[in-house]
Amino acid sequence: MVRKGGLITVRASKIVVAILALLGAILASTSYAIATGQINVVTTEEKGGAEYIVYFAAALSIVVTGAAAAISMGTVSTAAVGAMAEKPEIFSKTIIYIVFIEAIAIYGLIVSFMILMKI
Repeated sequence: MVRKGGLITVRASKIVVAILALLGAILASTSYAIATGQINVVTTEEKGGAEYIVYFAAALSIVVTGAAAAISMGTVSTAAVGAMAEKPEIFSKTIIYIVFIEAIAIYGLIVSFMILMKI
C-alpha cells in the first residue's frame, strides 16, 4: 500500500520529466531542420514568416528543456540530499547525476543558438 500518494507523486513526476525531455529533443531537432531549410515552411513573404517561426522554435526549445531540467533537478536533488545524509561517501555519484540533468538544459540552449545562427 502507498501512504498519502508519495510514491505515486514521484512516479508521476518522473513520467512528466521523461515526456518533457523527449519533447525538448524532438522540438530541438525539428527546429534545427526548419532553421537550416531541410523542412520547407510556406510563407507569403520572402523571409518574414519563417523568421518568426524560427524565433518561436528557439525560445520553445529553451523553455521545454529548461522545464524538464528544473523538474528533474528538484526530484534528484531531494533524493541526493537524503541519500547523503545517510551515506556521505556517495557525494560524487550524486554530483554526476546532477551534471547529467544540467546537460539537458545546456543542450536546449546550444540548439537554440544553432537555430538562431541559421537565420
